[in-house]
Amino acid sequence: MTQASLADNGVQQRLVSDFQTTFLLEAGAGTGKTQLLLNRLLALLQTGRSPLSRVAVITFTDKAAAELRTRLRAAVESALQTSLPEAERAALQSVLSELDRAMVMTIHAFCAALLRERALEVGLDPAFTVLNQAQARLLHDQVWHTWLSQEMQLGRDNSDLIRQALRTGLSVTHLKSLCDFLVEQRDCLDWLPAAVDADIPTDCAEIRQAVARLTALRDCCHDTTDTVFEHITTLTDIVPTLPYQDNTGTWQHFLLHRLTIQPRKGRPTNWQPTAALDEARTLLAQLKARHLKARAAVLHNLTVGLAGWLGGYLRVYQAKKQQQGSLDFLDLLVLMR
Repeated sequence: MTQASLADNGVQQRLVSDFQTTFLLEAGAGTGKTQLLLNRLLALLQTGRSPLSRVAVITFTDKAAAELRTRLRAAVESALQTSLPEAERAALQSVLSELDRAMVMTIHAFCAALLRERALEVGLDPAFTVLNQAQARLLHDQVWHTWLSQEMQLGRDNSDLIRQALRTGLSVTHLKSLCDFLVEQRDCLDWLPAAVDADIPTDCAEIRQAVARLTALRDCCHDTTDTVFEHITTLTDIVPTLPYQDNTGTWQHFLLHRLTIQPRKGRPTNWQPTAALDEARTLLAQLKARHLKARAAVLHNLTVGLAGWLGGYLRVYQAKKQQQGSLDFLDLLVLMR
């Protein structure tokens, strides 16, 4: 329903009285959405189509839930002041007696209420506490700093992975941001892709061979400001000279950074013979493509590796909450599935 249609009495009447249809109501602020919801709820209860104990009203905030509960009480009390059939009066009097226990609450409070009813079925202490956002953040930060200091100790199995991440320019702040993201998406971690098989040593050997040939071709250019000449000079400076197996760290640093190569640049008049420029362009394009291929594989595997490593943090974080008998908001949603 649109904002314009809210003024249509026929539409409003249908929203209030048609309980066989599910409606999606869209309208701007102050157009009467809450009042229509309240009228529909009151009609549902007053006609006896459903007891209040079987109705759930979900809001975004606790404040909105409290306001809606207050307005519902006022609407019921006002209706009881009018002339009503005995059946409707009895239904509304029942609503008043149950209103304090009504499911008018946020989605998180609704999940918590249902989980307390079935706590043993899901392995929870019925007296569990729900962490608000500030409490969950504080606990998350405390567990993170303790866990990370342990993980950073030399000799641990993940030390190579952490070093590789730091070589890419990632900082501890970046790792924390990734951890925060995974905490919020932890119910999706089972869908993480696997690492890809990639022959990185072969890619690096091909890059070394291309740079060696480009270095020889560079002598055919008599203008040191030529773009292709400058590309070749840059590559000779940044491409490791040793094989991948003998200089893995330097190669990973090279692969994890972008190459700003424009293979089609260069002026034919700067090259003798001009065929040397054509060959240099082809080699640069091939080198760039191989670098992109290897870089994508390294970044993918690094990301998957870091996610797996941070899965260890998630287990510690979950264990800490279990020890305290507490749940955060996402725990409520996940456990209710």
